Amino acid sequence: MLDFTRFKALTFDCYGTFIDWEAGILKSLKMLFKSKNVSISDAEILESYAKFEHDLEHGEFKIYSKILNGVVRKFAEKYNFEVSEREADVLSKNFHLWVPFSDTVSAIRSLKRHYKMGPLTNIENKLFDISACLLEEELDWVLTAEDIGSYKPSLSNFEYMLKYLNDNYGIKKNQIIHVAQSKFHDIVPAKAMGITNIWVNRKSVKPGTGVALSAQVKPDLEVPDLKTLARVVSGSFLAEV
Repeated sequence: MLDFTRFKALTFDCYGTFIDWEAGILKSLKMLFKSKNVSISDAEILESYAKFEHDLEHGEFKIYSKILNGVVRKFAEKYNFEVSEREADVLSKNFHLWVPFSDTVSAIRSLKRHYKMGPLTNIENKLFDISACLLEEELDWVLTAEDIGSYKPSLSNFEYMLKYLNDNYGIKKNQIIHVAQSKFHDIVPAKAMGITNIWVNRKSVKPGTGVALSAQVKPDLEVPDLKTLARVVSGSFLAEV
């Protein structure tokens, strides 16, 4: 078990960890597919989404709403249906459907008693503002792909995060825990950077991966949800009293 009392900051993935993007993605895309008389299983939707997203995040940097538009167009191409410009924006226009998990707000509130904390997220600022209203609790920082100019799992995002926390809070790498649902986007690069990490293995249509490509890596700790993490952390600090 980690000694939680020796850390000063928790950095988080947001979508998949704080926000149930899996449910939001499925709701939006299934509405579109129904209107096109296209039948695709939930698992296949998520698998294709993960591949399309990853492919689109390479090359010249584009903000995430453009990535979402491209994902929809790739679905249309793969399953042979037409989409209008309005339909191609179905994911970003329905971003309000990406809502927090039931344990997110209370866990943030609990964990903030012990740490500085905020997300390192593959998103753009305008879209994160929608999520911020739903999270209720104010975070210490929000570091987005738009700020950094690249997407996780690029190590550049983690290098940016480490510099930001050191420059603004005097927090060193060995004082940080990175918490995330995606092994591919977060646990693998955090491990490569020598950052202590926790895998939040949330329930999913695609167990073990969720909306991400698969990755083989052993996290420093695994929890099923943020409620469990908050309880374990609180217990560690109580034991110190």
